[in-house]
Amino acid sequence: MNRGASLCRGLGLGLCLNLLLLAGCATPPVALHSPITSAMLVEGRPLTGGLEPAALPDTDILGVDPAMRHFITAGGATAWHEPAAVAGAAAGPAPG
Repeated sequence: MNRGASLCRGLGLGLCLNLLLLAGCATPPVALHSPITSAMLVEGRPLTGGLEPAALPDTDILGVDPAMRHFITAGGATAWHEPAAVAGAAAGPAPG
């Protein structure tokens, strides 16, 4: 392949890439229609169409179990990577 043909191919590829990038930047965003209006949001009521929302499960999301407490007292993530800490964790939490 001669030098002129490879230069022409390189310029053509560059031109195509630039056109794709510019076309991608120029496309308008797709407008999504939502049945929820701003007035509905301002009302402060649930957006459930008149139905009562289901009850949430009674879960303590901030609860700390014994394994988590052991992890924290063992020094957290820094100490957890040490072989002695991992071996100690396999045996379970320390008494006391």
